[in-house]
Order: sequence, then structure tokens, then C-alpha cells
Amino acid sequence: MFYELGFGDNFYKYFSVEEGDVYFLYSDEEKIKLSDMLSMIHDWANQCIKKGDGNTLLAVHDFHRSVISFLTDYNDGYYLPFDDYYVNNTYPDFFLERYKNNKEEVFHVIKECTYSHLERMNAFVSKMIVMNYIYYVLKDDPKEILIFKKFLGKNNDIFLTAFSFILDVRFYIKKSHFKGLYLGCYLSKIPD
Repeated sequence: MFYELGFGDNFYKYFSVEEGDVYFLYSDEEKIKLSDMLSMIHDWANQCIKKGDGNTLLAVHDFHRSVISFLTDYNDGYYLPFDDYYVNNTYPDFFLERYKNNKEEVFHVIKECTYSHLERMNAFVSKMIVMNYIYYVLKDDPKEILIFKKFLGKNNDIFLTAFSFILDVRFYIKKSHFKGLYLGCYLSKIPD
């Protein structure tokens, strides 16, 4: 959630997943279940809201609980409720199997995900797919980006757009991960 909001690098160290629950570490020795903390925050917020805003707060609370459930439950029956052609690529097992067996198909999906004209829902799915690519491929082997570049052929603009999107997610990798890969002309065009 924090990466989606753009400040994951600063806060992920305060969270841990233990025995199927997400915990917030509020000191070196003390922690609280994130679901309990969110319930306390929502209970407090419920006391402070204007009359008539309770349904919105309840919807936000339900969303937060379902995100935590999604992150911690290993239930094969859960599917993201998005009408997106590429939504299956958000699931790590599906993504990894596809990447192992048909990188070109995954690269096509990533290319499609980096277009700027995506609807909000599709943008969320696209970020999740790109986060899979970053986490499962690029963070441990940044030179894999060169295989993606080769797939895109000589169209430097498409690669620059895709590469910029990947770095803009700000998830586990930075521009410095790609130094020494002869991508300086692209890196120089992508803001820090």
C-alpha cells in the first residue's frame, strides 16, 4: 500500500508479516496487528466525522481490511475484481510461470502496461504487474532489462517510456541499479 502511495521506501521497515498477519512495529520491541491498529483509527475517525459520512468511512475501512486480507491470505479462491485483460499477471505465481516459459508474452504485457492513457483501475493493475517484474526479476538481476529492451527493438521512445514507468514506481530499484549496463542515454532522460 505504501509503495502505491509513493513513500514505501520510507515506511516498509515499520511493517512485518508474521504467521499470516501484518504487524506495525512502533518501537524496537513493540508491535500491533495492522488490522487492530486500523480498527482503532477508524473507530476514532468515526467519532470525529460529520453526520452522513459514516458510509464512506465504513467503505474505506472495508477496503483496508480486504487489502490486508489479500496480502496475507493464501486463498486460491481470491481474485482481484477488476475487468482488465491482464489482471492474471498481477498474481505472482501466474506472472513467474509466464515469465519462465514465455518472456516475450510478459514483455508485451509490460509494454502495454506502460502506456500513459490507462484508466485509473487499469493503471493500478499495470503498477502491480510492473511491481512483479521489478520484485521477481529486476531487483536481483537488473541486466534483465536489456532482454526487455531487445524485445522492444529499435523503438527507443517506447523503451524510454517503459523504463521511466518502471523507475517511477519506486519499488526496490533505483537508477543506480542500472549503471554499467550502457543505458546512460536513457537514465539521463529520466528524472530522479
